[in-house]
Amino acid sequence: MGEKGLKLIVRKANDLVEAKSSLTVAERKAMAVAIAFIKGLDGSQAVAEIEFETLKKVLEKDGEIKVDRDFRKELRKVLHRLKSKKELALIEIPKKNLVVWLRENGKEEWIERLGLAESEKGYVICGVIDDISVSPDKGKIEIRFNRFITPLVLELKRRYTTYELKYIMLLDRKHSTALYELFKKNEKLGKFKIEFSRLREILGVADKPTYKVWNDFWKKILKPSIEEINEKTDIEVKVETQKGAYGRVEALVFTIKNKRKHHSSILEVVKQLAEDKALEVSPKELAEVLLSLERLNPATALWFMLHYPEGEPRLYAWEHIKMTEQNAKIKYPDRYLESLIRDKDESLDWLLDQRTKDTIKEELKKLVEKGEKGEKPQTDREMEKLLNRLEEIKPLVRLYYDQIAQYFGTDNLREFLNDLIEKGDKERLEEFIAFVETLEKAPSLN
Repeated sequence: MGEKGLKLIVRKANDLVEAKSSLTVAERKAMAVAIAFIKGLDGSQAVAEIEFETLKKVLEKDGEIKVDRDFRKELRKVLHRLKSKKELALIEIPKKNLVVWLRENGKEEWIERLGLAESEKGYVICGVIDDISVSPDKGKIEIRFNRFITPLVLELKRRYTTYELKYIMLLDRKHSTALYELFKKNEKLGKFKIEFSRLREILGVADKPTYKVWNDFWKKILKPSIEEINEKTDIEVKVETQKGAYGRVEALVFTIKNKRKHHSSILEVVKQLAEDKALEVSPKELAEVLLSLERLNPATALWFMLHYPEGEPRLYAWEHIKMTEQNAKIKYPDRYLESLIRDKDESLDWLLDQRTKDTIKEELKKLVEKGEKGEKPQTDREMEKLLNRLEEIKPLVRLYYDQIAQYFGTDNLREFLNDLIEKGDKERLEEFIAFVETLEKAPSLN
């Protein structure tokens, strides 16, 4: 794994995210680190190999987390606790839920392997890992997961949650980590509802009388946790209550917004495809062609094309789209195209959201009209100020080009900045300017 664009990703089955557990903040973080470093399967156990140098590069990138000797020592200690903490039910999952999930993910052999075939009643109560070993130089730790946890963290296909490790490592409050995972699970929905009693269960406080009272739960758990998540992670969360008899809170409705969506607009996607050398069309022309589709939704067509590698195969993708559009025997053309892609790119799932499908034609029409008028995106006063500041720091950008490019993970700063300006991404432009100004104050970095 190269340093450029280095990320550590945590993938967990949704049933594991929502499982009742007694994990502490440190234990949940240690589990996330272990999952991020899974390298494969050995028998009935997923095996992870934590490389501290890689962990150091990722977590120290933004200067908020220090991977020093104390960190390594503490991580080993917490992993050992995950292995030996027998007095508590660390993870508790209903057998029925586990069996359903295994079948949905094509892991039927695990039902037999885990002894779940005889009865689906009751619960699986288990620890997270079975054993750990440390390399002689203490630069690596090898971890073997519990056999019940293994299928829930390895080779996931459906109903799983993904997030960057660095965000959960920034959270300190007792319940923030569990809530962050729950919010990431439902992020694509934008809004989700959960029973108050169910949320307490997930957080492991269902049996504590204090937290059955909404005011206490809100003040001591939910409010401070949401504030920390909003401040330190990639999502912003708001909550509303739904009350039942006698004015008691029965359910909560959470609204989740990603602070830095990679898919800022349909325009960006259309431009990306139009620039493909094999297509040789303008964004306006591509938008017009997509609008001509009668049976297929344009969003599905875009999603399908983006799953093809750059170059000639995208021509075949468009031919496939036309064939699907014209073939009356294909009753559900959108579903048909989706079924043809096996290795799906999660970052493109937003194109298949119903909200996108409902509004995409209006967006494409605006793109066509803008192309006909030859209009350029207008900037407001705030944007004008940012553009002026960018002009002022141009000499610094040239001076620190390599450091800036590495920080933002791009090979072409001009293209990167033009993209931010076109999207009107003021937040990222502010970040860019602030980072360059920081370099000016620390000339020794050059």
